[in-house]
Amino acid sequence: MPKNIRGRIEELSALGAENELLLPHIELSSNREATVEGSCGIIEYDKNVVRLNCRGVTVKFSGDCLCISNLSGDRVSVTGDILALEFGT
Repeated sequence: MPKNIRGRIEELSALGAENELLLPHIELSSNREATVEGSCGIIEYDKNVVRLNCRGVTVKFSGDCLCISNLSGDRVSVTGDILALEFGT
């Protein structure tokens, strides 16, 4: 993980448990489904890439036949054949 992302996550983590909600929460079900809580918006979306803006951190899913199967509030579910997960700022 690049130093600037690690630093941002450490910075947010240092705020304490009561502020843990500032960080995005990601749950993976094998390589077939990912649920992201704390998503603020969709930056890029096609069948091979889904990139989300999650509270100052970007989360990029790469794969095949990717689909946003659920979008409600601050929760996004990405399904398909997830091959890679990347974080950026």
